[in-house]
Amino acid sequence: MRLIKQTANILTIRYLPWGVWLFGSLMVCLGIIALTNAKLMTLSCTRDLQQPTQGQCTLTKSNWLGQIQSQRSLQLQQIKGASFFPVGSSKGRKIYEIYLTTSQEYVPSSIRAWEEMQSEVRRIEAFLKDSLQPQVTLQEDDRFFSYFIGLVIVIIAVGINILFGGISTLSLNKITKKLTLKKQGGLGTKIFECGLNQIDKVIVTSSKVRLHEYHVLMIVLKANTALQQTNIRQVIFGLFFQGIVGSVIILRPPSLFFSRKSDYEKCAKQILDFLHTGGYLQENSDRK
Repeated sequence: MRLIKQTANILTIRYLPWGVWLFGSLMVCLGIIALTNAKLMTLSCTRDLQQPTQGQCTLTKSNWLGQIQSQRSLQLQQIKGASFFPVGSSKGRKIYEIYLTTSQEYVPSSIRAWEEMQSEVRRIEAFLKDSLQPQVTLQEDDRFFSYFIGLVIVIIAVGINILFGGISTLSLNKITKKLTLKKQGGLGTKIFECGLNQIDKVIVTSSKVRLHEYHVLMIVLKANTALQQTNIRQVIFGLFFQGIVGSVIILRPPSLFFSRKSDYEKCAKQILDFLHTGGYLQENSDRK
């Protein structure tokens, strides 16, 4: 929350969720990276049945749009066989990369095979030995998986920004004698109003989860004050505190990732001082 306006009669504090926006933007970037890293690897070998020694094997790499990024061809007579080498593992299963063997080098196909799919190598070797077999094709297509992961990440990022990326403005006005909380976000604009004389206390509470300490700034209203909740977090906290400290307005933290207790206490002091000078709170109504 940041102080926007302060006069003798008006106090306005606004929360811009830079942390949420930054986090959402980073997630969108990750989703786009997942999309653009999708690829289709193809190894296609063909033979001229009229001249069985004539033919070629072509290694093709296509991007997520199906556009060819690289291509390499080897004449059939250059290829002596096929082999595979372990390149890693996943979930306890070994992953192999298929190679074409020539008299001078091993040419990687960039096609990965699981431990139980080594029959793909035998398909290539069978093609090389069988002069009556016209064609063999192997493919590794991870585009659907990458599309799915990328889309899920983008949807989550958009959802986070819709739910938690709204701009909150808190205004206390001694002329109208009202507190107004306005939240503008992807779900529309919501406004809550109550009288300044309905405020019971302004408190900062802290709780520790593992090694991190979390702080919450709350404006506690007097009992039986109707409160229109404005987001999921407020609903959760409102339900938790209802009947214990009355209806509660939860003010968002200055940052998503880093929150210093002094920031909350400073914001609480600004509100308390404003209310004290108007006689709306007793001086002993302190922060806890």
